[in-house]
Amino acid sequence: MATFNALVPPTEVVGKPMYKDRFLEYRWLEADVQVITNNKEWTYHSSRGVGFLNDGVVVIPYFKREEIWYVCLVEQYRIAIDSQTLEMVGGIANDDPNILSCGSAIQAQRAMARELQEEMGIDVDYREIDIVLTEHFSNSFSQAMYIGGLIEIQEYQTPKIDGVYGEFEHGEYTVAVVRDFLSVLYEKDALPGHFDLITSRMLTELAIKTGYLTKNY
Repeated sequence: MATFNALVPPTEVVGKPMYKDRFLEYRWLEADVQVITNNKEWTYHSSRGVGFLNDGVVVIPYFKREEIWYVCLVEQYRIAIDSQTLEMVGGIANDDPNILSCGSAIQAQRAMARELQEEMGIDVDYREIDIVLTEHFSNSFSQAMYIGGLIEIQEYQTPKIDGVYGEFEHGEYTVAVVRDFLSVLYEKDALPGHFDLITSRMLTELAIKTGYLTKNY
């Protein structure tokens, strides 16, 4: 077992290229890192580009009809992979660059409720969203975190099927879909649209929540 610690907080590398836009700020950082193991201690220099992103939120609404659980997802086109996707409602926390910095989940829940309204036309009480996931987006690339939530809704709250939503000013459109949750779990490779890693991870959390999967650790 080893212990890694920066001797001083990482600092920006002078002269390296930088980039900044609406969502991303890219900077080069460096730090001297101390490593301690059971029988050895040494220091090395680390330097790499880091993308500073606002934290992201994702949320899955679900409901029960005649003992069957249903899940609400969205279909859309993602230009990064030039493909249709099937994924959760989600977005960037534009109002606060670090929505969990104050140690409270309220801002994350509010952002999730906002995204549900924008991408599905669903209005919910943000306080009813259960946060089940808080993980870093990519430890090697960015400091940003994904915060994931689940909310059980009533069937009358489900989005209009094939209803078109989205942030039209940014050229992002979503189409709401409602699917039998078990069919999503068992047939997701055959469904139209690619799943991303965070969607698969959140579907596992929903499977635990609904009793379809038992967590033994």
